[in-house]
Amino acid sequence: MLRNITSLIFIFFWGLQAKASYPAYVGNKKIKVSDQSFNRYIKPQLRNLYNDYFYLIKELGEKNSNSIQLFQSIDKIEKNWKKWIENCSSYKEDCSNFYSSLIKSQQRTDKLLLDMLQDEKGIQDLETLNELSVLVFNFQKRTLAFKNDIFRFPKRWKKETSLISSKLSHMKIYAEMILTKDINSNFKKDFDYVWVHFFKKINLEILKGKKPSYLISRLEELNWAWNTFHMKVSKGQKSFNKRLLNTVKIMHSRWNSILKVILNT
Repeated sequence: MLRNITSLIFIFFWGLQAKASYPAYVGNKKIKVSDQSFNRYIKPQLRNLYNDYFYLIKELGEKNSNSIQLFQSIDKIEKNWKKWIENCSSYKEDCSNFYSSLIKSQQRTDKLLLDMLQDEKGIQDLETLNELSVLVFNFQKRTLAFKNDIFRFPKRWKKETSLISSKLSHMKIYAEMILTKDINSNFKKDFDYVWVHFFKKINLEILKGKKPSYLISRLEELNWAWNTFHMKVSKGQKSFNKRLLNTVKIMHSRWNSILKVILNT
């Protein structure tokens, strides 16, 4: 109850500052969104928001392009790994095409890591990159062993897939840590915050997970996270790049339009 009241107060005063409406998710009120509205409007807008986030971090640092490519490459490894596991089993012998796709994404990641390690000057980031390199190497070694032994030892399938998936999760975390490494320190924490509490959840649960119900059930939480980021970037004491501020405003309009569709349904 207290959190709902606090949320409403925050949204009210921030709405006055930004001259926009920030409706909160209201307690027990059920909000239903049709599949048509979700697929035709909400999901595409969320994907645009997600892509805009990467555009911002790319523009805010000259080396962030490499960080984004690395993150996307590891994301591709995860996608190919899941395809391999979903389409192969201990009873299917020919899964070479899925494994080939996984190898290609691993090779792409190796190249990006090598380029970044050769160019990296910050000790802290260098340590993170080195840790990620070790994880990638271990992942590759484990998947190769898994491929060679999978049909000889079918009982290991579940245990090995779980162990390899765990290593992949750690790789993703390190890639996320590097993602915003070149953003100005005045705003880095804000970009990390909105990634963890907004964009990462949208990507995992809605864009990849295809769970429209997640958006409805977490609407207040997501709304709070976005508004906090938007307020600090556009209304904070420290100056944000004016050219990129227009992109943030567009993103804010996208989110508000999504809220209107949801709350007016």
